[in-house]
Amino acid sequence: MAELARASAQLRSFSEPDRQEVATLTAEIVERFLERPTALLEDASQPDHAFYASVLAHLFALGDGPERPGERDPELRGGIS
Repeated sequence: MAELARASAQLRSFSEPDRQEVATLTAEIVERFLERPTALLEDASQPDHAFYASVLAHLFALGDGPERPGERDPELRGGIS
């Protein structure tokens, strides 16, 4: 990852414990940010949660997601621009 290479270069002046602290903090922020979407997707068998899975597949271009919102899932029509 280019981001990791850039960050490594910028953090060279940090001590190893400081770099580890930055890595831990970054992982905790990402985990917190993804906590709710992950919980919704873990139970995607629920009808209302399948909608979230469809939206995330589209937003992150996962699998064979639709080219435009609503192309595959009629619930998305008009809901996302």
